[in-house]
Amino acid sequence: MYVNPWKFSVGDLVEYQLLPATLPLVVGETIRKSGSGVIVDRRRKEIYVEARPIRIAEVDEYCIVLDGSHYWAPEQALVLSQRQERED
Repeated sequence: MYVNPWKFSVGDLVEYQLLPATLPLVVGETIRKSGSGVIVDRRRKEIYVEARPIRIAEVDEYCIVLDGSHYWAPEQALVLSQRQERED
């Protein structure tokens, strides 16, 4: 059975919550406000974790439209508000 590895889908309405300062920043452009947005794209990227032994971790990011601007946000900062219903 196929299991979808993504937590959210394109078109989902999500709530962005500011990340605590204690979490490592894995996004290039930090969003300084919270609010609702729509997911328009998603990507998975690999980052190096500086620990012993050095390892690579995968991070899921979602591009959301928030107040007319596009931002990449990590999965940990998003909460599902409403899922888009599809007609098949």
